[in-house]
Amino acid sequence: MHEKGKGITMTRIKVKKILLFGTAVVAYSISTAFALQVTHGPYLVDQTETAATVMWFTDVNCYGAVEYGTGGSFSNKAEDIVKGELAVGIRHEVRLTGLTPGQTFDYRIVSTEVTSYVPYFPSIGNTIRSASSQFTALNRAKTSFTFYVVNDIHDDINRMNTLLNCATWTSADFIVLTGDILTDLNLSDSAQVFSVVVDPCVSRFAKSKEMVYVRGNHEYRGSLMPKVLSYFPNTSGEWYYTFSHGPAHFLIFDSGEDKLDSHAEYGGILRSEAYKLVEKTWWQNYILSNTSFLSSFHAKIALVHAPDWGYNTNWDSLANAAGVNLRISGHTHSYSHGTPGGGRNFHTLVVGQNQIARVTVSAAQINVVVYNNTCGQVDTWNVSLPPVGVIDAQMAGVSPNKKTSGLFKVAGNRFIVPGEIAGKLKSIAVYDLTGRLRMKTITGDRALNWDGNAGTTKGIYIVQVKTVR
Repeated sequence: MHEKGKGITMTRIKVKKILLFGTAVVAYSISTAFALQVTHGPYLVDQTETAATVMWFTDVNCYGAVEYGTGGSFSNKAEDIVKGELAVGIRHEVRLTGLTPGQTFDYRIVSTEVTSYVPYFPSIGNTIRSASSQFTALNRAKTSFTFYVVNDIHDDINRMNTLLNCATWTSADFIVLTGDILTDLNLSDSAQVFSVVVDPCVSRFAKSKEMVYVRGNHEYRGSLMPKVLSYFPNTSGEWYYTFSHGPAHFLIFDSGEDKLDSHAEYGGILRSEAYKLVEKTWWQNYILSNTSFLSSFHAKIALVHAPDWGYNTNWDSLANAAGVNLRISGHTHSYSHGTPGGGRNFHTLVVGQNQIARVTVSAAQINVVVYNNTCGQVDTWNVSLPPVGVIDAQMAGVSPNKKTSGLFKVAGNRFIVPGEIAGKLKSIAVYDLTGRLRMKTITGDRALNWDGNAGTTKGIYIVQVKTVR
């Protein structure tokens, strides 16, 4: 039979083989291809300091492996194994583990065709190896790094290519795709995932730099959408998770749909509200269980498609409790920058539809530069970051005479009150989550003494401020 694959015609020849085992005669057919090729990839997803996933697709059924090493060697090998058996198909996902943080690795993908995948005596065809590529494992010790953000591409290939051309990929460590990159796809349109996302990114950077995919509301729609995560998998298996790099910790949120599940548009099949309740519980437990870990990072950056956290949702208190300094989103198709206030202790960045943002993170600050689709600068600004272990601006969102929870970083035995409160300060009290009073003052001094018996502590606390009327 004849099949077409990426510009060439492949001819497959059926060959019948007879095997004799004693008195038994077993007949089976194999299919030998004159061509075997990688159609999309390789590309990187789900990087950590010690692991990375390599993805690629082939034109025929294969099993896959990655050969990798340092200094031009390929002495290590990882395979696509699922519950004790090599995975056979056109989609290949290989997890590399045991990596050294900040180490650069050479790698190449290996695809071996399975010409007949039958219960007994499956037949193996040709094996091909790709050219070598390189990637560098993430590294918390890195002092600064840069990443780019795009969103709301809505299947527009020209928009994607135009914006990606405005980036300097040699100086970037990864890209964040903040939702609505794809729009309303059906299963028969899966090629759009490649043409809009995978192929443009692979041709520029994705063989060596990770794609971080954040789900938007349009990624909820269409029969292909349950499978989108399989193109950009992460080890959590969910659309909400975390990772760390350099002085930053990233929190990826799923903001769900932009209307109630009961809206007629969804035909009764949507359950995003229930998914978000599970997600919220997960985030609450994560933040409570990792207060010390979170406070060890200079920057905490939230990535979410909708700038309001999704329909009828306000998770500002969760972000405050995690110590988020910057939230990045899209959805509105227009640019905006918000400063802390109104119950938020963090800056907000909304990247417009025809824009790309460059974000550079160091221990001292986050620098944001936004470009339009002609690569002209739209805006630039900084988020100042406090030294780890020193009170930051988390107090700025505390309202007088109300109790507010937040992540407060304490250094020595001093706790600094913002200037706008200090001038009218009557008293301040800080309680831990058990209700124990940890610090109290009735003076107007902005420097407050921490409970000496408690020691220096970082965590989530309840703060009550009383001001002079």
